[in-house]
This record gives sequence, structure tokens and C-alpha cells, in this order.
Amino acid sequence: YLGGVSWAILVARVCQLFPNMGPSQLVVRFFRVYSRWNWDPSEGAVILCHSEQRSGDGFQHHKVWCPPPKRTTVEQPMAASASPMAVITPAYPSMNSTFGVTSMTMETLKRELERGASIIATKGVNLSSRANWESLIEPLHFFQYDQGGYKQFLQIEIGGASELSHKSAEGLVNSKLKPLLLRKMPEAVPEDSCKVTYRAWTGAMPIEDPCREYPYCSALFVGLSIPVGMDLRPAVREFMERLGVELATQMPEYKAGGMFDVRVRHVPSASLPDSVRSVTCKRKTADLPDDDATNDDAAKRVRLT
Repeated sequence: YLGGVSWAILVARVCQLFPNMGPSQLVVRFFRVYSRWNWDPSEGAVILCHSEQRSGDGFQHHKVWCPPPKRTTVEQPMAASASPMAVITPAYPSMNSTFGVTSMTMETLKRELERGASIIATKGVNLSSRANWESLIEPLHFFQYDQGGYKQFLQIEIGGASELSHKSAEGLVNSKLKPLLLRKMPEAVPEDSCKVTYRAWTGAMPIEDPCREYPYCSALFVGLSIPVGMDLRPAVREFMERLGVELATQMPEYKAGGMFDVRVRHVPSASLPDSVRSVTCKRKTADLPDDDATNDDAAKRVRLT
């Protein structure tokens, strides 16, 4: 998904398009614009300024982003190295800040932008009401399937014999989750399936070791929405093999002594640990406008930074 730099560039582009609008109006325009945006990177890259090209000593190794070749038909596949989304950094050398977005995460982003635009269209453009703001920034019920969360999860458990070994292994596994697993999962998706989504929960959560082997244990969670019969075992197996190489290389003293272990389980939402199922991602709602506030007062009081 997107990082802070990408979101900042998206907001800045809307501010460029509508320089005379207030904060609450810009929020409305943000969802309206990007819910209809053509995200084809060859045509719809989000760019704040023209990319700067430099030549000479010291610049030959700086690769500046350039749009991929334009596709003649929608069915024509994109280049293997092309991201389905392009949000370009303005400083030299210009780069695509959304290079990690995959086709599946792109569909989730588009769906959420459309949902935000739908909420604004339903509530109207007047966002001076607290109720309207709260419906737009409602909490993420990641682990609660009955409230719109995921039904299935990959639970990556990290157990350690000591606090130091556990924290070291947890940090390494967390850093390798995206490049070694999440970017490989699209390869396991059937071509005719367009409703496959996944999302990783930010950070590890402490749990009791299901195998009761280690006193220190935590888990990373990846929410899954997959069709029946889809086999993720090849992707998980490759992840564990490559992760084992990374652990043996970077933490040989712990691996050799059996100071920690990493396990992956496929867990339904009903079988999640009790401490995990109750977690909700609460967004900050400080300084939301009161229902009786005027539009001008609301625009002054809402903090978007």
C-alpha cells in the first residue's frame, strides 16, 4: 500500500488543482478526483512538476522515472517492471513512490477511494458535521469478520528463548515480510480471479506461544480474502526458505543455538487469539467540528496534518 510520501504527493496534487479551496473542500475533491482517476502509469501518473534530467559526472548512475510504453488495448499486459500505479516524487531524481503496489493492492486502494467518494456523495459536500467526518474516517475492523474484516489470516509466529533473540528475529522477519512474501503472492493467484485481496497488519502483536516452546512470542498477521481452492503453500514455502537463508546469514549465533523459531499458520478469524480479535485500528478524530459549527469555523478547526 502507500506510504506517507505517496499520500503527501496525492494531497499536494489536489491542492495544485484547487488552490483556492479550504481544507474541508479539499477532502471532498480528494476523493472525487482520485475515485475517477485514470491510474494507467503510461497516462495517469500523479506528477507535481516535470521530471528533471541531468547529465555529466556524478549523475550517470541516477535513474529518473519515465512512463512505461502506452498500451494500445486494455487487455494488453503492462511491462513486467511497471507498477499499476505511479505517484512521482518531485525532487531529482524523480522516482515512483508507489513501486511496491501490486494489482491486488491497487484494487483495494481504488475500492476505498470509491467508498470515500460514495460516503461524501451520500452525506453531501457539507463536512461541518461531526457525524459526517466520523463516517468518513471510521475505524478499521481488520480482525473482526462480522464488521467487514478479513475471514482468513496468515499468522507468522516468532518465538524466542530470550527477549533479545525474540526482538532481533521479530524485526528481521517484519522487514522481510513484504519483499519475500507479499510480492510473491500475486503469482499464486488464478488469472480468472479478480476478488483476491490481502493486507498485512502493521507491526507484530504479542501472543502466547501455541506450541509452548518459547517464553517470548509474537505474531505478524496477513488478512486474506481468497477463493476456495486457492493454494498459497508454494508462496509460503518459498518465503520460509528464503527467510531461513536471511536468518542464517544475519543471525547465525541465534539460529545455531535454537534461540528462536518462525512458523506460519493459516488461521480462520474465529481461531485468532482473544487478545488479537479485539484489536481495532482507531483513527484520530481530535478537533472534529461540532454539529452546530459553521463551514468557515470548521475549515479553520480541522487539522489535516
